[in-house]
Amino acid sequence: RELIDDVDKLSLVETAVVANAYAHFSCVSKHLLSSLSQHTLRLLTGQAYTNVDSRERYGAGEPKTLAVLCKAFAKVKHKDSEMLKAVSASIVETVEDADFNSISDV
Repeated sequence: RELIDDVDKLSLVETAVVANAYAHFSCVSKHLLSSLSQHTLRLLTGQAYTNVDSRERYGAGEPKTLAVLCKAFAKVKHKDSEMLKAVSASIVETVEDADFNSISDV
């Protein structure tokens, strides 16, 4: 519960790490997954909503981070269409710097 309440303090990398850990151990909390995906959406689309704001927190994510995040959500069968659209847009923005494996994992 505390993690759900504080998810807004996580960076995109930290969000991916938490999602990956929960997926690795097959721990499914719909509320946590929903919070993580909404947080990811806000970070990728630049929707400032916290008092811990920093410009570096928002915008396109690193392709490897997005790949870890998407694989984690897929493993626990969590689907958030709006978040996936934001991930897709982010990949398009960073495609020149991305490696093929990261793009194919997303």
